[in-house]
Amino acid sequence: MAELKPGRLTDLVLEKERYLPEIEHQTLYATCFAGGLLLFRKRKGFWRMQYLLEPDCALPDLPEGVIVAEQAFRPEDAPALPEVFAAAGFEPALTRVRLTREAGESAPADLPDAAHQADISAIGDLLARSFDPYTGCLPTRAELTDAVTGGRVYCIRFPDGSPMGVLHTEQGRASLEIRHLAVDERVRGQGTASRLLAGLLAREGQKKLTVFTGAANAAALGLYQKYGFVPDGTSSLAFWKGAGQNGRTDRTALGDLSEH
Repeated sequence: MAELKPGRLTDLVLEKERYLPEIEHQTLYATCFAGGLLLFRKRKGFWRMQYLLEPDCALPDLPEGVIVAEQAFRPEDAPALPEVFAAAGFEPALTRVRLTREAGESAPADLPDAAHQADISAIGDLLARSFDPYTGCLPTRAELTDAVTGGRVYCIRFPDGSPMGVLHTEQGRASLEIRHLAVDERVRGQGTASRLLAGLLAREGQKKLTVFTGAANAAALGLYQKYGFVPDGTSSLAFWKGAGQNGRTDRTALGDLSEH
């Protein structure tokens, strides 16, 4: 997400490979108009909107239903809803901050298991219980399958083999991104999140790592800072239209951890 030129707003990903699966599954729609480009990614119960907008434009008619979008901000800018979205009826939903851990050595730790194809449904259920359905950036079934197949999802398991905790990563252009860290509600506060994070650092600590988390999520912020992550000044604002009373941002995977 970025502002390319003064007044021009975008959160579009440039790599076409990111869009090909959704084009294939017919879940990606586009609206071209004089003021720019809007992409709508069909999600369960809402639209995820991405955009490239010229200065001082007005949005065209939008699809019915809940629409969610996000804008990133540089360290020198305070997160605020851009006027073009406010004028179209969008409202702020959630402010996130980015934390970074520079590449370096990490202490040895037990490595979590790589997730298996048989875990996909259980992982999807755990993420859905742990994160807000609109602002949680939940992966689709196809995206989660791709991440598991690519070895980017790790698990700690209950004795019966089902996932107790899950850590989902994605390789970005400049860093390895932690996308989701979730712990089953029955065992939160018992160190599972710390074990997952320590295991990831033992495995990938030689890489630069980044994570976005809720600015008000003290438990998550404390956990990441415990393992050497520091706020780098970048922030983002998620905003929505049509969510009404169904929009809620207090369900977070680390919201009630007390282990740190």
